[in-house]
Amino acid sequence: MKCQILLYKYDPDLSGFNQLIIKNKIMSEKLTQLYLPKGEWFDSISKAFSRANLEISAPPRCYEYKFTSSKLPIIFQAIRSKEVCLDVNDPETSVNGGFTGSDIVIEQYSTALWTFPLYNFESEKDNFPKPKIILGSTPNFRANTKDQKIQDLNSKTIYTSYPTITKRFFEENNTQVNIIERQGTIEGRWRTNFNNWAIVDIVNSGETLKANQIEIMEEILPAKIVYVENSNITNQDKLRVNDLQELLYKAKI
Repeated sequence: MKCQILLYKYDPDLSGFNQLIIKNKIMSEKLTQLYLPKGEWFDSISKAFSRANLEISAPPRCYEYKFTSSKLPIIFQAIRSKEVCLDVNDPETSVNGGFTGSDIVIEQYSTALWTFPLYNFESEKDNFPKPKIILGSTPNFRANTKDQKIQDLNSKTIYTSYPTITKRFFEENNTQVNIIERQGTIEGRWRTNFNNWAIVDIVNSGETLKANQIEIMEEILPAKIVYVENSNITNQDKLRVNDLQELLYKAKI
């Protein structure tokens, strides 16, 4: 929070305000800065905050959010989920930490400190996302094999937005595949690449998979909202984040 103070000094030896000294003082309370992920995760976090009496709001067309029902000196910036870890670990940034998906933390070799207790705030009316990383078979795979075992994917092409997770998964299953990283829509790649027998992707409702005839072979890992932290965070900022965590874990619907 910043305010500007103008100090006027009158010199009695001069007529009028011939000597006018204007000093600008910026009084600021340093706020703890955290990132929030845009999209479905943001909507769910915002709703959970509200149920914990920690409502946040921002002016129109602004991605800077502040608490409206709490005096916690924390401010939030909403950015893309995949950028949270990258920015938090950037030595030039002043951000103290942020929330993102556990899938992204694993993919980017980052470290999460705690899990956002999202589902503690879920009621029967809610439909909070429960995404997961899956291995899905394409019609190309099913047309050429009967049992669709993981090992049958040997030497085949796998499209994914998660090359690290995909590589680790197939190494654990002693299968060598051709991993092609693509961001965005990968469910329909099999239509133009007949060697594309499977995808590794994040899914929630599964409607996009159905529309593109992708069948889930295996659930690789669930995705949750987690907190990541800047290694240079101050003790004061850490205490504020701990206060936020405590309020969230103690709150109930």
